[in-house]
Amino acid sequence: MTWCKRLVGGLGALFLLSLAAYLLAPSLIVKYVEDRYPDVRSIDKVELEWGRLLFKKVIVEREGLLATLTRITVDFDQVLIEGGTVTVDLDSFKRPQSKGTGSSGRSIVVNGLHVTVSKEGFNGNFEDVSYKKGFACSSKGDLVYKGLKSSVHSACVMVHSKTVTTERLETTVPIPIQIPGLKDEEPLRLENLRASFEEKWLEAEVVELGDDMVRLETVRASLLPKTVQVTVRKLATSHPWLKKPGGGPAEVPDLVVEVPLGYLLKQEMSLPVTVTQGGKVTIKVTPSDWHLVGAEASCRAWWEAIPGKPFADLQLENISGTLGFEVRIRPKPKLKIHNTCKLDCSDPLIAQLKRGKFTYFAYDRDNVPFERESGPTTSNWVSIADLPVHVPDAFTLLEDPGFKRHRGYLKQALFNSLKSNLEQGRFVRGGSTITMQLAKNLWLQRFRTLDRKAREVILSRWLEGCLSKAQIMELYLNVIEFGPDLYGIGAAARHYFQKPASRLAMDEAFYLARILPRPKRAAPPDENLKRTRNFIRRLVGTGYLPDNVLSQIADPESVSGEGWEVND
Repeated sequence: MTWCKRLVGGLGALFLLSLAAYLLAPSLIVKYVEDRYPDVRSIDKVELEWGRLLFKKVIVEREGLLATLTRITVDFDQVLIEGGTVTVDLDSFKRPQSKGTGSSGRSIVVNGLHVTVSKEGFNGNFEDVSYKKGFACSSKGDLVYKGLKSSVHSACVMVHSKTVTTERLETTVPIPIQIPGLKDEEPLRLENLRASFEEKWLEAEVVELGDDMVRLETVRASLLPKTVQVTVRKLATSHPWLKKPGGGPAEVPDLVVEVPLGYLLKQEMSLPVTVTQGGKVTIKVTPSDWHLVGAEASCRAWWEAIPGKPFADLQLENISGTLGFEVRIRPKPKLKIHNTCKLDCSDPLIAQLKRGKFTYFAYDRDNVPFERESGPTTSNWVSIADLPVHVPDAFTLLEDPGFKRHRGYLKQALFNSLKSNLEQGRFVRGGSTITMQLAKNLWLQRFRTLDRKAREVILSRWLEGCLSKAQIMELYLNVIEFGPDLYGIGAAARHYFQKPASRLAMDEAFYLARILPRPKRAAPPDENLKRTRNFIRRLVGTGYLPDNVLSQIADPESVSGEGWEVND
């Protein structure tokens, strides 16, 4: 019996020791953790479960770091941290060191943290932060850097490779210079963004600026020693100066943009940004003074680089010569154009004008384009030889006084137009010559866009190289619009004055020339001819016209407003 009592006593002592160990273990574990990891300031509760330890409300504090962790579970394989907040100041934070001899080999998994990070003017707040196997991710975050606020969605950091990805980044960026069509601040969105801090590059599938204003696709930015180089597979813009109403955005493929580091870091607007398209044409832009320099390149390359398409296509092999330009708005205005562009006059674009009949796109009263037939063999054609000399003279004086001297365009008129449009923020001046207007009517869309103006300049030079001034004026008078569904001077003379164009008087010719800017909204002849005659008298009085033209004014009684239509 003695051995039995001893056995029972031994088992009782063992039980008491085990119970004591179990009860004392949490305190021992807390002491062990706080001794081994001095940054752990407190542990609210420790629970022992089979094969694992559970810590609740653990506070960790050290220089640059404060963390309150809701729940930590430690087992043989991993440390699982669930919930809590972490605040890190990277300017003062140092990597923690323990008194242990090394890693336990357990992996660390994190879920549901709220993390706040700050460094040198940067502040970030990240929700639902998780970490596993070197990937730290957040469902949503808000960033502030030097007053610039951004938000990120589904962002991840690959810790070992120092690479960042995010499904979407949204911010509002200041526009440092006044650009027509853009506000002082515009929203910026990046989709499927990837960035490497070590290799110093950034990629995005899509970059959008403004509300459907600019869209870049397949963008890569690389940090070079002195610049940031950005490659763009395609740029699409709905800017009103480029977008075709009802025709979608203008598109430019294969861009390379080099931005000086000083521009990005200090916003030095006096530094030039270099833009290359398709590896063939290059423009340097200095935003502070609206200085643009287009490097001399082949006319074929420039023609292909212009966004948008004309109604008629050229055969590129027929284009020769080179084109370059320089434009500066301030402080001292400047415009230089080097243009040796030529078009083989056998190109179908020109050859069709020399045949007896050709077609071009006109517009109906609803501004819908349609094909119109014209040419010397058509019924409405009027030969310039059949017109009184004051008819082409009236159009020359009012529409293009330098018509007989220029070679397609006037540099000063183009510059004045560009300057006024930039200052007003909208198209207020066109600067088109008669030759440019002819090119527009024959081959280009009607809506005012920069790409149309660029094509007008090039096409006008080609028209001047292949046609005489008389041929250009004859074409011009026969294809321009004089009112709703009313094209050509022959139809205009019959409609407004019930006579053939060959019998137009001086004031009638001036009347037709004066309504060209807005032919659909012009006042009827019986209301407007008196003002036209007074206008002619002022031209005579200032020496623009000789005195004898007054005898060529029509009898007022011969004018009627019958059948007139005004389209507002």
